[in-house]
Amino acid sequence: MQSWASLRRDLVAQGFQSASFVAFTCREHGTFRAGLTEPPSRYPCPACNQPSRTRYLAPGITRRPLPIIEQSNQFVAPRQIRPVRALRIKMSAFERRARRLKLTEADYAHSTKLRAWAEANRRDHYVPDALLLKWGMEVYECDVSNAIP
Repeated sequence: MQSWASLRRDLVAQGFQSASFVAFTCREHGTFRAGLTEPPSRYPCPACNQPSRTRYLAPGITRRPLPIIEQSNQFVAPRQIRPVRALRIKMSAFERRARRLKLTEADYAHSTKLRAWAEANRRDHYVPDALLLKWGMEVYECDVSNAIP
């Protein structure tokens, strides 16, 4: 499996740019989602310019110019947006397992139960490459040459 860092490097070379996706809520105008170059702790509401706290959603790659404001799966200019419902992010099976075991990220590498789960499930579920390498397990590379047109 190709690591996120190497995939990002390959996509940036093909004309994509890195983006951080965040959500923020204005008390007056509702919730927005945005793709930005850096994840700020506060972002102004596109309708009233009031700063709102942001919630980091995920890293990503895009060909669209930043910032991106999303509404109902359509990308529109920041001044024309309307409130949208917040994204609900699902945890990966690895994250759910670590939470059940009541582990912090610092404890991941030292947990024998998490390591046993990762060894049994690493082909079917996401496990961070850094942990697999630390545990001496093989990191699978995936072929993404056909994934992007």
